[in-house]
Amino acid sequence: MQEKTNGASSFGDDGEDRINKLPEHIIHFIFSFLETIDVTGARAVSRRWRSLWSTIPYFNFDDCMHPQSSRFRDFVNWVLISRDASVSIQKLRLTKYYYLSDLKDDAEWFYSWVNVAARGGNLKELDLSIRLESLVALKLQMWMEVLELPATAGFQRTLKSLELETLTLTDEKATKSFISGCHRLEYLSLNGCVFRDFKVLQVYNPNLKSLTLHNYYEEDSAFGCSHIGLRESKVEVNCPNLVSFTFQGPSALEFSITNLLSLENAYFLWEAVSSEDDEDSVGSEGDDEYNKNTFYQVLCELQNAKVLGLFPYFVTVQ
Repeated sequence: MQEKTNGASSFGDDGEDRINKLPEHIIHFIFSFLETIDVTGARAVSRRWRSLWSTIPYFNFDDCMHPQSSRFRDFVNWVLISRDASVSIQKLRLTKYYYLSDLKDDAEWFYSWVNVAARGGNLKELDLSIRLESLVALKLQMWMEVLELPATAGFQRTLKSLELETLTLTDEKATKSFISGCHRLEYLSLNGCVFRDFKVLQVYNPNLKSLTLHNYYEEDSAFGCSHIGLRESKVEVNCPNLVSFTFQGPSALEFSITNLLSLENAYFLWEAVSSEDDEDSVGSEGDDEYNKNTFYQVLCELQNAKVLGLFPYFVTVQ
């Protein structure tokens, strides 16, 4: 008489391993919760899994599994080279806790890993957890994807240069807090960004020396929707050590530029918004009057500048 057991088993009555009967996408889903080093170790489970791991679209790399930086780098390279290149990566998670002195050696590798993951065009989630104790410069370009800036971050203490390009910001308060919290920040560039639902873009920073705002405006955006940039937002700038200030694009709704005691160069390059009724028009009468009023407002607020460029005007202040 056959004995019955209460314990769960992965084997059926015929002794066959039922795990190996699972569909491939189910096994991939299970693998997505594991570190990649554990997934590659699953090759020893069965013949089927020797090749199955190479078709997973999710990768989790954590350097705590490889205390030596070179071993971590070699493992990531081996996995990305050995995987089935016909399968697009959907999620890449890289966790590395080290100081910037170590990061410099691996900076090119990090770029190449992200580039490999994005190559298939299906990367949906990118998770980078990196300890950056001495980060000096940060540049992000995201093709209008949403960037959720943290109100605070550890590298704010050392950051001197911040460039945000073609991305979407949605949190007005967090953006203000992040910029003002970078106490050593000297250069800030917001180039072609979308400020979704911003009533005020506030740039407050006591040490900032150079500020560039390129206002992005497009009625029929190639990204699938219209963006009005800062046309309906107020811009407030309060930076006592600012030396250079550049604004390009359609004018913001209003400017409040104060406490620019060190300003030497200021350039405002306005771009007219075409009228909906006339494609050849460079701007409506209302836009022209609005730009004139803004022109005089900016001229008064930038009176301390030694060189002031207001397109199409250029003024040298003695």
